Amino acid sequence: PPGDRPRSGRQEEVQVGLAIMCNVSAATLVDLLSDERAEPLLIIGRAFRFDWSTVSGLIQLYFPRLGTRHQLQTARVEFERINPSTARTVLDLWKMREANNGRV
Repeated sequence: PPGDRPRSGRQEEVQVGLAIMCNVSAATLVDLLSDERAEPLLIIGRAFRFDWSTVSGLIQLYFPRLGTRHQLQTARVEFERINPSTARTVLDLWKMREANNGRV
């Protein structure tokens, strides 16, 4: 399964940092990223007002196959459409689901 793929030390460091920022467990973050879709990274990036270059770097770190020019352009359009307030609400939902279920 995608969530079981080997992770580099850099990915693990970033994963822990993102989990701390989002106030969820590293396991929850792994679950969110396990289907190899960029949306969780777009939401996190927007919630914390990351620049696109940071979000793009995260996408390329976690999902190199999503790093084509076309896919990144599509992801950027999606990223820019996300309202930061809505993204923070989604983070809150992730936290609530984790608290209720143990995981997202």
